Amino acid sequence: MSVGDTAENRIKKVVGVKYDSDHGLPQVTVKGTGRLAEEIIEKRKKIKGDSSILKNVDLVDSLYKLPLESDIQPELFELVAAVLVHVYSVEAKKGNA
Repeated sequence: MSVGDTAENRIKKVVGVKYDSDHGLPQVTVKGTGRLAEEIIEKRKKIKGDSSILKNVDLVDSLYKLPLESDIQPELFELVAAVLVHVYSVEAKKGNA
């Protein structure tokens, strides 16, 4: 999950991404702004802790434009792959993978 709290006066955004090797490409699975974003983050923290929440304003802005359940666009592959590698490595160290 990636979070963007882009500036003090901007609305908080959140985008959740999942990768399923059977599908082939990462997909946008959840997104929200404002209070909904905060609720999504709190729910995720209860399930997985902070390990799978990253802040990347530019990535969130790009992913937020995509419809839910849509595949990640080719120009975002490298960035999303780097985020997923980081999240999986942190979760593996914690024994959650």
